[in-house]
Amino acid sequence: MNIRTRVERWCRSGWSDPDSFVVTFLVLFAVSITVGVGFLVKQSSSFSVDAERLSRERIARAEAPYVATSLPVAPFSMPLVVAPVFPDRTCDIVNFGAVSGGKISNTEAFRKAIESCASEGGGRVIVPKGLWLSGAIHLKSNIDLHIEKGARILFTNDVKEYLPAVFSRFEGIELFNYSPFIYARNEKNIALTGDGELDGNGKMWQDWNAIQEPSLKKLEALADRGVPVSERNFAVPEDALQPSFIQFVGCKNILVEGIKILASPSWTLHPVYSENIIVRDVEVYTDARNTDGIAIDSSRNVVVQDSLFRAGDDAIVIKSGKDRDGLRVAKPSENIIIHNCTVEDGHGGIALGSEMSGGIRNVYASHMNIVRADFGIRLKSMRGRGGVIEDIFFENVRVKRSVFEAIQIDMMYGTPLHPDDREHSPVFRDISFKNVSVDRAKSAYFLQGLPESPITNLSFENVEVTAIRSGKVADVSGEPYANITVHILKE
Repeated sequence: MNIRTRVERWCRSGWSDPDSFVVTFLVLFAVSITVGVGFLVKQSSSFSVDAERLSRERIARAEAPYVATSLPVAPFSMPLVVAPVFPDRTCDIVNFGAVSGGKISNTEAFRKAIESCASEGGGRVIVPKGLWLSGAIHLKSNIDLHIEKGARILFTNDVKEYLPAVFSRFEGIELFNYSPFIYARNEKNIALTGDGELDGNGKMWQDWNAIQEPSLKKLEALADRGVPVSERNFAVPEDALQPSFIQFVGCKNILVEGIKILASPSWTLHPVYSENIIVRDVEVYTDARNTDGIAIDSSRNVVVQDSLFRAGDDAIVIKSGKDRDGLRVAKPSENIIIHNCTVEDGHGGIALGSEMSGGIRNVYASHMNIVRADFGIRLKSMRGRGGVIEDIFFENVRVKRSVFEAIQIDMMYGTPLHPDDREHSPVFRDISFKNVSVDRAKSAYFLQGLPESPITNLSFENVEVTAIRSGKVADVSGEPYANITVHILKE
């Protein structure tokens, strides 16, 4: 007799059945002790990362769906993020005509497997051991694409395999473009899981960086003039705007777990207008410009934990749209926890912006280990971009090597499309750094606000940086940088 049955029996007996009473009392007592101890551990300011990992592993082994509760308490209110649960049904891509070896395209086999599984109510689409060549893979609701150990999906360089064009966002501007390699729009309960690999085969796409500047300016001009998104079609090789690797647009209840991602064409993990997202135990290895590790874009209720990033651009970055198009959409990124992740390399270890016109708020990054980055922690924007960055918390972060500034907050980043537009100056406020240590940097900090919009309510507590020089400050309210301890190195 299981616990639920005993409780029901006890209730029906008018609380008089002695056997059910004893068992239920003992169960409730044990649960109360467990919850109490868990509460005390969670509230402790000196909790152990190893203990947290053990807790997460125990939860992962449980039969119940994973709930992202094994985290430090964020300094803001956000909903509980729960992983999706899938029907007990499997569909092996081999049964739908997939052929391993990396020579024959399996795009159609993936499509058939996913559509068949979805038509029966969903389940797990299995990618078994082997090398599987494919074009764009489109997920549907209630589908877990499970890549088994020893399996690698190799994405083709044949651009026709990423047509027809799909609705997307490129560097904060909406358009129609080549399909991201793994894509979903307006779906719910979707997952990428397993111990296998996704190989973006990205060199050809990365070569587009050298020729795409005219197309990017064209896209910016179309958006600035308010040209309808349906008329912004860039899915031709001459425009050379790479698709993201993995993109969820307008989706709910997403899990990405366990997989290794290699050689991205552009932004690697890219949720857009999506919510309730868990990314955990993921490894990302990219090495080219614009191959950000994870770019959280106008999305909310996000947990990124226990993951490793080695990125050619920003390793972990939060965005929310660019200039007039971002202001038109006006969707913030909010309620984001980044915990216990390692950045092996990146342009920015953790970054916010510069595309942030929709706003970024309620971000908590804790227990982070940044081995090397050009900029350890970076917040960036520019005049004319609009948007508000607020309620941002960095806590228990170690940066071993920062090539330039350890901490950079720059509201004059880059070249604005409208340099005189002071009506849409961004706002940076309520930003906190606590228990941050930097072993080596060229400069400890660079804090640059705008004359018409200074950085306000910026705080530093127990922040120590070893650097060649302290740094630069302009248009910052008060003198919060006085609380940064800088140990000067000889050049």
